[in-house]
Amino acid sequence: MFTKSRKFLFNSVLSIAIAGQISAVSAAELGSFLARLEGAYSTTSSKLESSTATGTTYNSTINNSGLKGYGGGIGFGYVASEDIWTDITLSYASEKTNVDATKTNITKVSDTNIAAMLNGYYGFNMGNKFSPYVMMGFGPALSKSTITIPTTGMVINSNPALTDIKGEIKSKNTTYLAYQGGFGLSLKAMESIAFDIGYRIGNHQVGKYTITSTVSGASNPITLKPKSVLKHSILFGVNIAF
Repeated sequence: MFTKSRKFLFNSVLSIAIAGQISAVSAAELGSFLARLEGAYSTTSSKLESSTATGTTYNSTINNSGLKGYGGGIGFGYVASEDIWTDITLSYASEKTNVDATKTNITKVSDTNIAAMLNGYYGFNMGNKFSPYVMMGFGPALSKSTITIPTTGMVINSNPALTDIKGEIKSKNTTYLAYQGGFGLSLKAMESIAFDIGYRIGNHQVGKYTITSTVSGASNPITLKPKSVLKHSILFGVNIAF
């Protein structure tokens, strides 16, 4: 069953594709195979939700104004027809943010993400070198993050500070199925080179933390669980035919 975010993503991309049913620009003019390089700026709303420890309920959700950062990727593609092409792209992104510490005094979250995405593109003919396109993709992703806690220790839901939990704490690796959709504009600069700028929206998860404290009755581990959120990216890419 689709979540609301997945329904919005699917319906948005489908609407653009239906509205743009016109003759497509010949992506095959670039050649049968493509090498791709891309850079990206992204923002993500990260959320962590904690579990219950012995004698005390730690059930707050850690929100912030959004992870922000940069990334890049390399890929290999194939032109399937005059208006359809695909690629497999390996991407890396590094993001961080300061946290609005209303229920916890975690002061910073940083995150690194690696994903291998299989993407499909559909281009539309505008009668010149410019070609708008829509795309969708999916693939495995790995996320690992770090939270920073001040020397006074962690406080959740105004409970006594867990003074033995402080400093930088690294998460376990979190793997998940990533998906994305978006649109963009491609510019054919030369017979074998095309540049593009695009927007992508997809899901994202931050890392999972298991923290053990013996302060204030919290003798069992406190697990900070990642929640799936949306990631927004602006990409700049170049496709090189060979």
